[in-house]
Amino acid sequence: MNFIAIDLGKIKYSRITAYLIYIVFGLTSSCGASLEVIKSNPIQTNCPNFGTLTLPNGNAEILYINNLYPLESSIVKIKGNPPPYFFGSDYTYYSKHAFEFIALPGGKVIEKQYATNALEIDDWERISYFKHAYFKACPEVKEIPFWNKIKVVKDDNETKARVASLVHQKGIQSIIELIQKASTATEIKRYYWIINDLLDEKASIYLKRNFPKYSKYADYKLTWSDGEDSGYRFKELFRLCLNKNPHTGASFDKTGFYIKNGDTSQDFEIHMKKKDTGEIDIFGPEFFFHINEGYITLTGLKQGNIRNAKAWEIIASEAIRLFSNQIEIESFDFNFLNKELIDSLK
Repeated sequence: MNFIAIDLGKIKYSRITAYLIYIVFGLTSSCGASLEVIKSNPIQTNCPNFGTLTLPNGNAEILYINNLYPLESSIVKIKGNPPPYFFGSDYTYYSKHAFEFIALPGGKVIEKQYATNALEIDDWERISYFKHAYFKACPEVKEIPFWNKIKVVKDDNETKARVASLVHQKGIQSIIELIQKASTATEIKRYYWIINDLLDEKASIYLKRNFPKYSKYADYKLTWSDGEDSGYRFKELFRLCLNKNPHTGASFDKTGFYIKNGDTSQDFEIHMKKKDTGEIDIFGPEFFFHINEGYITLTGLKQGNIRNAKAWEIIASEAIRLFSNQIEIESFDFNFLNKELIDSLK
C-alpha cells in the first residue's frame, strides 16, 4: 500500500529554503513518489465502511512541493472547489506530520484520513466533502451507516432540532437572526449549514407542489454531459424559486422557471423565461436533461435558436450554480429570500 506524504509545513519557508530542501533530498529520492505509482495501488474501499477503514502504513514516500502540481487533476473535488484539508487549512498539523494521500479505485486521489478517521470530523465543510467523496468511493451504497456517529453530526443534530422547532414557530427570519447574532466562526458555519439544508427541503416541497410529476426525482444527483457528478441534487435547481428581488418584488414562479416534457418519457427541459427584474424573456435559456437510474444528466443548452453552442457546458454549469443559490458566509443578502413563500412550504 503506497501513500503520498507531503510536508505542507515547507510551504511557509522561503524559496531558498525550499530549494535547499530539494537539493538535499530531491536529488536522492528519484524526484519523490510519482502519482502513477500511487494510482497503481488503489485501496480496497470495503463499502459501506469507507471512512472507518484501517489501512497499513505501507512505504510512505515524500512528494516535494515542486512535485505537488500533478495531484491537481486527480484529487477528488466537490463542485470544482479544492478539497478542505482534514486537519485544517492553517497547516499547523502538517508542519509536524506527513500529508498523506491514497488512490481510490478509478484513479481519483484523496487525503488518507477521509478514508480512515471520518468519525473525528468536526467541521461541516469537511463533512460535506467527505460525503461527496464517500459516494464517489461507494456509489452503490444508499446512505452512510455511521453518519450520526460522526462528531460534527452528533454535535449539530441537537442544534438543528432546536433551530428547526424555532423556524417552524417563527419562520425563517428566526434563523437569519441567529446568524446575525452568532459570535463565533463555529456558530456561524453551523447556522449557515442548517439554513442551506432547510432551503434544500423547501425546494423539494416547492418541486412537489408545482411539478408533482418530477418530484420523485428530487434527490437524484445531477451529472454533467460527460458523466461527472456535478455535486448537486435535482431539487437544488429550484432553490432559485425561493428568491425574490426586494427592489422590484419579482420572483421566478412557475411561469418564468418551469419544467417542460421532453422528446421521450426519460427526457425533460427546464425553461427560464423571466429575468430577475420580472420582465418576460422569450429567448431565455432552455436546459435539457435525461433521466437515468438514480441520476439525471444535463444533455444540452439552448440559447435563442442555437442548441449546444461552443462551450455550452461551461455556461450551463455556471447557470446551475446560480440556480442552486447556495447561501455562503458574508456573501449573501438575506433580503433576496422570499420569506413568505419559504414559510408557506410545509
